[in-house]
Amino acid sequence: NGELNKEKIDELNQYFVKNIAELRRKTHIRKQNPLFSFKNIFMDFGRLTAYLHFGILFRVHTHDYAKIQKYHQIDGPFILASNHHSFSDPLVLMTAFFRRRVHILIAKEVYDNRRLRSFMLNGIGGIPIDRSIFDVEAIGKCCDVLKRGRALIIFPEGHIETSDNEDAFKDGVAMIASRTNVPILPIYIVRTKKWIATKHIFTGELIYPKSSSMKSVKECSKILEDKIEELKEIAIKEG
Repeated sequence: NGELNKEKIDELNQYFVKNIAELRRKTHIRKQNPLFSFKNIFMDFGRLTAYLHFGILFRVHTHDYAKIQKYHQIDGPFILASNHHSFSDPLVLMTAFFRRRVHILIAKEVYDNRRLRSFMLNGIGGIPIDRSIFDVEAIGKCCDVLKRGRALIIFPEGHIETSDNEDAFKDGVAMIASRTNVPILPIYIVRTKKWIATKHIFTGELIYPKSSSMKSVKECSKILEDKIEELKEIAIKEG
């Protein structure tokens, strides 16, 4: 009847509170990640170069099976969790998500005490991790970039696959996601016989961690593993 009763007023209050909170979140993220800044010039140059060069070289094609939104346009923090069968995988994901400043968790051995290589990897957003220990420093850096509203690439298996059978996932992705309360985007990159070829990546629905308890982390990690396996089966059916 057009009259405002207590129920409608409460509903309007909730609507405004929710939208104001979302506006504050987006404003905070934009302040943390300005379109241009000298601090990020090397990283921005790296991601744009990756897109201009490898975008042509790889011809990345994304299949979004969630059909909810274009994930490369997500403005908040999230983790890209993917299978890993080639050295080109980080470049493929950087090309697909070039609109975002994406950090990558990289094995410490890749740096190999090379100053120039370390400088370049750090410049494009690399975070070194010592896989032989529980690397608290690396996990802390991962949490920091996510709190700043960035995206983070992690390969849950922890190394490059040597066969068609994926290894068991480690719990690092789920643990970091639960600590920072950010969603995980499951991704499957299709294996190609040729290095220079169209790269197909399949993306699923975002996975939200329930809590930071070990039980919840284990469950989240298993869900992630199952989702990537589902995407693999979809990719095989698609040919």
